[in-house]
Amino acid sequence: IGEPVSYDELVSEIDNLLKIKDRLENQLMSFSKVISIERNIDVDEDTHLEIKEQPARTIASIRKRTPFGFTGVSMRFLELFNLANSKNVSIKFPYLTIFHEDYFNLLPFHVDYEVGATVDENLHKELDFISTIPAGLFGTTIIRGSYEKNVHKYKVLVNWLDKKGYKITGPLIKSYLTTFAATKSVHNIVCELQLPIEKM
Repeated sequence: IGEPVSYDELVSEIDNLLKIKDRLENQLMSFSKVISIERNIDVDEDTHLEIKEQPARTIASIRKRTPFGFTGVSMRFLELFNLANSKNVSIKFPYLTIFHEDYFNLLPFHVDYEVGATVDENLHKELDFISTIPAGLFGTTIIRGSYEKNVHKYKVLVNWLDKKGYKITGPLIKSYLTTFAATKSVHNIVCELQLPIEKM
């Protein structure tokens, strides 16, 4: 028989187990959404150029200058998930990559980018890896596959926004509609490119 456990210790342990249960349920819901999206989305070369109003988003994120590619990004997300778990932060789908340099001219082995995931609004804001993406207008397009295959779609989006009289006001956000865990190939990754904009 082990040492007796106090009431407060028991309550604390139950609270931790409930937090773990919530995180696992969130991850299961996210995975179900991913499967549904991947089955139904149809990425077309000439569609999906849109201007959208996005609400403010509270995210957990890590920013580093590291190689950018399927393996590198996967490792950054794993690092983020481990950090969030260590701080009892429940992260949710969709996941994000935020590029802090020109997406059209990336040098894949040395990219300044941030990986992030949404968290509950107004929670955990005292933690240094929690921040908010402000609400606003975004120019968007849907892409599938690798950076090399889709960089031209970014240029199409930029040119389209310019013709419509919008200027870009912040870094590109890549919002994942499928997750790395749900696919074995970068060619199956589906994302929405989001550029913050305002009228010129």
